[in-house]
Amino acid sequence: GLAWWSMDYPYGNRTLHAFAALGNGGQNVVVVPDLDLVIAVYASNFFDRAMFAIQQEIIPKQIMPAVIDTPRR
Repeated sequence: GLAWWSMDYPYGNRTLHAFAALGNGGQNVVVVPDLDLVIAVYASNFFDRAMFAIQQEIIPKQIMPAVIDTPRR
């Protein structure tokens, strides 16, 4: 990918905005500023729709629910 993408993820009872660099094969860098969270994934599902599972399934359904939001000081 040659661009940054913008997306929203459900998190508890709110929605968080994220930015992502998405590459072919599933290489992803996803930044969620409100959680001070960066997710980096190296994968190799080239030219297969399965590569979209990372940002559409794994991040919102497995990673985001596991992150504990701590108050900033």
